[in-house]
Amino acid sequence: MGKPSNSRQNINPAKQLKQTKVPTGISLLFASLALTTLSLILLIIAPFTGNSGLIAVVVFGVLIAFVLAQLMAVVGKLLCLTAPKEMAGRATIYISVIFDLISISINVLNRISTLPKIVSDLQTMIAAIAYVSFLLFLKQVAEFIHKNNLAKDAEGILLIGIGLIVTLGLATIFPILALLTLLFFLIGVIRYYKLLMNLSEAMQSL
Repeated sequence: MGKPSNSRQNINPAKQLKQTKVPTGISLLFASLALTTLSLILLIIAPFTGNSGLIAVVVFGVLIAFVLAQLMAVVGKLLCLTAPKEMAGRATIYISVIFDLISISINVLNRISTLPKIVSDLQTMIAAIAYVSFLLFLKQVAEFIHKNNLAKDAEGILLIGIGLIVTLGLATIFPILALLTLLFFLIGVIRYYKLLMNLSEAMQSL
């Protein structure tokens, strides 16, 4: 009998993923988060220098860095659309990209003209859906290359996100919980940073 025409069927999952743009996409997302974090640190430190000229330069540089980081994040996610068809949960990256584009569009429109508050609230929900969908995608990527420890890390970040939402809601009733919300947020950002870094390194070594 004839051999299968699609040679990719004989390639292991790690090799399949390496042949796509997903590793590059996740590396870009990691670089985007690192650039954003560095920019925020510089923005916090700059006022303590007391040098108005330096502060102005830092603010201008940070604005450029934020725009660049956003572009890197968008391109990174678009590259992740090349995930192999054999990967389970591949649809999550499409959901994330679609909701990201909707969120960005609402943000742009809101800057051009003031939108109703309900639209702004809706944007927050849309951005959250995009974020959760992308975390699920990262979990699927980790499982696809048999990095179950990284898949569990993604699940842990999702649980932190749920805790953040719960404490954020309760903080409107009990303001003291705002500190717990901030703690959840910082832990979530740090763990998300580590997940992207570890997943990027894992795929580069495939």
